[in-house]
Formats: sequence, structure tokens, C-alpha cells
Amino acid sequence: MANSVLQMEPNSKENSRYCIHPCILYQTCLSKLHDIPVQKLLCIGLAILALSTSLNAISHHGTCTVTFAVVSYLIITIVGSIRKIHRLGWILWIGFISIVSAVMIIVIAVTIPARPAAAPQTGPFELGFGALPPAGTTFATAWAASIAVYASSANTSGYIPVISEMRRPQDYFKALYACMTWITASYLALGLTIYAYCGKWVASPALGSAGPTIKIIAYAIAIPGLIAGGTICIHVAGKVVFVRILRNTHHLTSNTKTHWAVWLSCTFGTGFLGWLCAEAIPFFTSLVSLIGSTGFAPLGICLPALLWFSMYPKHYKGDLKMKLQVVGHLALLLLGIFTTVAGTYANILNIIDQYKSGLVGSAFACADNSGTVSS
Repeated sequence: MANSVLQMEPNSKENSRYCIHPCILYQTCLSKLHDIPVQKLLCIGLAILALSTSLNAISHHGTCTVTFAVVSYLIITIVGSIRKIHRLGWILWIGFISIVSAVMIIVIAVTIPARPAAAPQTGPFELGFGALPPAGTTFATAWAASIAVYASSANTSGYIPVISEMRRPQDYFKALYACMTWITASYLALGLTIYAYCGKWVASPALGSAGPTIKIIAYAIAIPGLIAGGTICIHVAGKVVFVRILRNTHHLTSNTKTHWAVWLSCTFGTGFLGWLCAEAIPFFTSLVSLIGSTGFAPLGICLPALLWFSMYPKHYKGDLKMKLQVVGHLALLLLGIFTTVAGTYANILNIIDQYKSGLVGSAFACADNSGTVSS
């Protein structure tokens, strides 16, 4: 299919049916990569971890964290099991409004006091800004911290399946550009503001950066957003597996017992695997960073470069401009490979070191993961 799209004449009538042919090629590649949706499982785990942290903060660690994680898994999975993505629209809008409201509360709250809530309240303190990394910084810790930025764009591959359920597929790029513009602008503006006022005292997740009272308020408001974030990941990951299993059968589009059994098995199964990820890596920053190295790097950097080479395989024989484009995309591909390999390696080392040092809780631990109750 991809080859037929690429071989069309640009002005042919046939081409009007495939005005978004790069996306068709993108989807063809992703259909293979998504057989094992590792990135989505990590994102599901992150949502479960964040929601369990929220419940811990609001309840002042009212029960075992594993219990909160199971409750989070069930809530997110049940909502994510709604079959049609357009029926999730109202949930996602509520989630969007809630998470933006919670973050805005934190942004405003951290700018009011003279010093961060986690900093010493008397005497001198530093925000930790510097041109060079602090003493004792290793490759693993530095790279794991830096690559967490990639997580903000790690879900770009998840945008592609949405086009199959759009009423007007020709509006896909409008929605894509609007979404990425908002994500980029908000992550830069809001993230930089919080970090500028909190520095090294910023909490992880950042909703806990403005003190205990504001933390409870922010987490309570953010709950719909945390649910919505995990919901869309479970829905997309489950649907990929679901279509793979029932493809070329009448059960795919019919309300049969087999249809529902497979669909619920896919959503609850992917949700359970995400829950295992949350329990195996029960610390927020490391899980975010791992999503950046395993998600954005291969799918957001490597794959676009490979697709470009597939679309323009003879550019290396062209003029100087074409050759420069080849060099640029080759550099992009190498950057993606390095980010994937080095980033994943650094994150694994960092996670092992955190376990050995005792700086983080153990897997399947009941300890508070919100910082509300001192251990």
C-alpha cells in the first residue's frame, strides 16, 4: 500500500483520496511496531502511578499504596474500555480542563512565597542553577534527567490511529498542529516557570511543589486528568491488540460474545501490564525518563527519518540541497539511535542505583509515594 501511494503522480485524481499519504506510510510502519506497545504500557503505568500518588496525597496515605494502585488500574481500565474513541471525548475534555487547572494552581502558588516549599524555611538556600552539573553527577543520572524532556513528545505515534475514527479525516493535520502547538507551548511556559521558582526543590510529580495544602487541592482537581491520560493509552493499546486478534473475522465489528470477551481482555490485559510497570518502577521521574528513551526516540526521531529515506530513496544522487537533506536526516536517525540505546541504558543504571541506595521505595511496597507522610 505504501509503495502504491508513493508512486502516484502528485496531481492525479487518485492522489486526492490519499492527501495524507505520509500518514498512511507512517501507519503501515507503526502497525508492526505496535504489536508490542511498550511505550503505551509505560504510559499506562505512569498514569496509574500518578493517580495512586494523588490518592495517597488526598487521603494522607489512607491505605497501602499497592491498594491505591489497584484501584487506579481498575478505574482507568474501566473507563478506557469504552469502545468508540469519540465517546471518550467528554471524558478527555474534562480531564484536559482539570489537569490544566491543577497545573495553573501550582504555577501561581509557587510564584507567591519567597522560597520553595521544600527548601529550608530559614537561612540561606540555593535553587541549584549552574552552568555545570553538580559534583557526583554520573552519565546515568545526567542522561536520565535530560531525556525526561523527550517524554513530552513521546505519544506522537499514538496520534495516527485517531485518523481512522475521524468523521473528517482531511481535518487531521489541523488537529495535529493545534495539539502539538499547545503541548510545546504549555510544556515550555508552565514547566520553565515552575522550575525557575523551585529549582532543585521541585517535587516529582510537580503538583506537590507548592506545599502540603496546595498539593492536596491540586491533586484533587487533577484526578479527572490523570484518569483521562491513562484512559486514552489503554484504549489505543488495547485496540491495537484487539484489531490484530480479530482482523478478517466478523467479530471485529459485531457485538458478539467473542467481540466483547476479546475487547475486555485486551483493555484489562494491557492495563494490568501497565500496573506491573508502575509497581516495578514506582518512582515517577525514572518512569517518565524511560518513556522518553523508549517512546519518543525510536518513534519520534528514528522512524520519521526512515520514512523520509523511503519516500526519497534517490535524493543522495541529486543536487546539493538534496544531499544536505540526506545528511540532515541521517544525523537525525543517528541521534535517535543514540538516544534510544544510551537513554535506555542510562535509565536502567539509574533505576538500579536508586534501588541499591534506598532512595526510593521497593517494588510492590505499601509506603507513601506522595511525600505526604514521612517514613
